[in-house]
Amino acid sequence: MDNGSKKPASRPIDRTADRSNVPGNSAGKKLRFRRDFTLGLGVAVLGILIVLFPPVHPISIICWLVMIFLLGIYPVLHLAEWLAQGKKRTPAYTLVVVLWASAAALMGTHLWPPKSKLVFNGLATNMTHAKGDSFAGIKWEEEFTELRLSIFNRNKTSIQNVDLIVQVLDAPNLPDVIWDMGQLTDIPGVELKPPSPDFDHIVSLKTGDGTVVHLSLHDMWSQAGMKNPLFSDHWNMTCRMLPTQTEVRLVLATGKKTDRIATSIHVLGTYELMPGEGSRIVQVNSMVPIQR
Repeated sequence: MDNGSKKPASRPIDRTADRSNVPGNSAGKKLRFRRDFTLGLGVAVLGILIVLFPPVHPISIICWLVMIFLLGIYPVLHLAEWLAQGKKRTPAYTLVVVLWASAAALMGTHLWPPKSKLVFNGLATNMTHAKGDSFAGIKWEEEFTELRLSIFNRNKTSIQNVDLIVQVLDAPNLPDVIWDMGQLTDIPGVELKPPSPDFDHIVSLKTGDGTVVHLSLHDMWSQAGMKNPLFSDHWNMTCRMLPTQTEVRLVLATGKKTDRIATSIHVLGTYELMPGEGSRIVQVNSMVPIQR
């Protein structure tokens, strides 16, 4: 039933007026760029990158932490200003800066590379074996002499993907030739090999007319009509899994010398912690004195 009343005409929506409800923004103006939000987002992005691609070396870790700390200072100070609510701002500034620095330091302690938990011992037994004898998987030759290297895992858990380079150094810290390596223990997954069957050490020779000729050992053995032997000045030891409190005992066949004696064994490389410890890569670089 029509009572003669008319409906009021609808008004068009004034969207410009709606924007006036935004705090700190007048009608018709764009929202102001916020540096604190942008820098805070940058800190979050850097944090995600560190989690996905964690730095390994101390210098790179320090650089990442400095970047995060500096990017976060501006948002942190704005947070302190908001917390102060018009009161004295100096205590708030001091508090948030100390907390932010503590957070960066805590992140650094988590990222900092852990120290190696491998313990090494070197021993010169001066033992020789008859030519053709097999000892520790090595077919012995008359020119061989024996060194031993023990590797003990004192980590609280097993370690994995052990990849080490073993090098014997003489008295003036010159690398010695390792003819072969073998294992006295029976740890599964341990592999010992020279870095390459084509080990190529360059030797410089002076001819009669004073010309210097550079030849590799591979060239010299080939010119003599002999097969290039599997020896090197360093060997690789790899192990897929080394249980905790486990020792690997190795035998190194080095050459007999009268003018120099082996003084130390240089061991360097990496191993990986188990997933329960973050699967972090641990650097190994140890100079092991040889006991006699």
